[in-house]
Amino acid sequence: MNATLEKPLRVLMITDVYFPRINGVSTSIKTFKQELTNLGHQITLVAPAYDNDDDGQDWIHRVPSSYLPVDPEDRIMNRKAIRSLYDRELKHQEFDLLHIQTPFIAYYAGMDLAKKLNLPVVITAHTHFEEYLYHYLPWFPKSSMRYAARWFSRRQCNEVDGVIVPSKPMHSVMQDYG
Repeated sequence: MNATLEKPLRVLMITDVYFPRINGVSTSIKTFKQELTNLGHQITLVAPAYDNDDDGQDWIHRVPSSYLPVDPEDRIMNRKAIRSLYDRELKHQEFDLLHIQTPFIAYYAGMDLAKKLNLPVVITAHTHFEEYLYHYLPWFPKSSMRYAARWFSRRQCNEVDGVIVPSKPMHSVMQDYG
């Protein structure tokens, strides 16, 4: 356990993507979970439900989700189902920190949960969306996508208590955004 903390942290994470969807965010969350658990902390994850997600892991709360039209491997979590999960379970648990892993539905639902649970919030900026979004919306002007990605990233990161970045290049990108 981390010697600088008096007690283990109880971290509530929320994400728009997790296994069985294989990508860097899923892998990062798995690593966060393993390493934080090894330090004695408790992790709870809110993630979208997939057709084949029978992982049987009690630390994961799967939320009903829909296919994302531009990427059938990803899902859009149902906000009403997240509110129901809060009413049914999350409000009866104690957490010390909310960790948002992705900037879509999870971001907005996470901010709502943090307010209701009176928690500080950190976000991980996993992806350089300025260079990525046009893969999903190739018909949209690239300059507009870059502007939107910068604006959303800056706004979201400035609304939370802390930002985690996975690399030095991403750290530079986020600093440039302000």
